[in-house]
Amino acid sequence: MTKWRELSQGSFSAAKAMLGYDTHAHTRSSINRAYYAVYAGLTNALISHRGEDLVKNGNHPNPGHEQLEALVKNNLPPALFPQRTRNDLATRLRNLRRSRIAADYEPEAIVPQIHARMCVRDAAAILERLER
Repeated sequence: MTKWRELSQGSFSAAKAMLGYDTHAHTRSSINRAYYAVYAGLTNALISHRGEDLVKNGNHPNPGHEQLEALVKNNLPPALFPQRTRNDLATRLRNLRRSRIAADYEPEAIVPQIHARMCVRDAAAILERLER
């Protein structure tokens, strides 16, 4: 479980550090790291509250990217994460995933630094909420 938290923290630190560079490549990498910080943080939260079996994806000990949103919506404990909060987390996750896919797989797309900053801001909001 700690490994997911460490992965989350490391990825988030990298995402913030990359914002200091005003280059196309670094904004893309910042978005990538912001997404993975959230992916690891949410995986950690799900394991913490529901166990490792919930997030297994076939032979992989972690959830598939496409299934994580539903896991967040339906499996974080309602006492700690009311439905409105789970919906917000899932929406932010979906937006970060879309941004990460565009940043990683659409080389012709222009990715302004402001977009990377918004992704890092959303990642910070999610990670902060998970710490409460």
